[in-house]
Amino acid sequence: MFHRLNLVAPLAAVAAMTIAGPAQSAWPEKPITMLVGFKAGGGADTLGRIVAKAITAKHGWKFIIKNKSGAGGGVMAKALLKEKKDGYTVGMAVTDPFGFNTVVKKNIGYGPDDFVYLGSIAKFQMAILAMKEKGWNTLADAMKAAKAKGSISMGSMGLRLTFASRMIARHYGVKIKVVPARGGRGVMNQLLGGHVDIGWGAGIQARYVAAGKMTILASAINEPLKQAPKKKTLVELGMPLLDISGYFIMVGAKGMPAEVTAKMSSAIKEAVASADVQKLVNQRMKLVTEFKGPAALAAIVKNSVVSAKKTMAALKK
Repeated sequence: MFHRLNLVAPLAAVAAMTIAGPAQSAWPEKPITMLVGFKAGGGADTLGRIVAKAITAKHGWKFIIKNKSGAGGGVMAKALLKEKKDGYTVGMAVTDPFGFNTVVKKNIGYGPDDFVYLGSIAKFQMAILAMKEKGWNTLADAMKAAKAKGSISMGSMGLRLTFASRMIARHYGVKIKVVPARGGRGVMNQLLGGHVDIGWGAGIQARYVAAGKMTILASAINEPLKQAPKKKTLVELGMPLLDISGYFIMVGAKGMPAEVTAKMSSAIKEAVASADVQKLVNQRMKLVTEFKGPAALAAIVKNSVVSAKKTMAALKK
């Protein structure tokens, strides 16, 4: 009897491992909800939907898209943390709400380490824009007009850009009235409606620039813009802290199973490399596809925190 009991225990353990293994590897067994941190029709929303479509085509996973706009992605971030940490709810946003905003916004309710950074899809084409009819070709043109008028208005879709606007105003010695908008689509509507003089765009402006309706005045990333490679960067214009590089990313809540994180990250990487995503992002949206995995994205978010602290210190001088 003693020997029979000793055999039963190992066999039961093996059976339990056999049962548990397929249950984990079968994920996902139901639709995945994607919370998009911006309004429908904007750049983040478009990218989230095309990536979900590519993953469905490759793996058969189903997605439910829900838009949770507000606070530059902050509303979505807080909503994501309230969901179960099982990987069945993920977020689609940009890097800023997880890094820069956690420093400059008081009582934000979360920190950079509360999330798992699943993968990036595309890099910002962050630029400063004006309507073509203004007749401005450079940021200096707009700032000259601001001095003549006494002030200028600027559409902004996030805290980082609001602080950048203040840095630009200080650099040129002008007054800039920041007008908040919900996402890049909101800024485009402000410009098209004549509600602001200039505005920020992370990439959604491509169609308006191509159509001759808008002009890019300067690049806000520290490299030539794909949409306007000859335009000077803000760093080149003497503002070293204003390299507003960033990414459109997908995130999960900290606590997601490691296997699920790996599967989702791998699926995003495959989607970014797919022909449909490459065509939409690089050709139609005039963005730049670039996949970075969890570790690389976590490092980028930490650098964003450092940038925020330097910006805050500079504005206090």
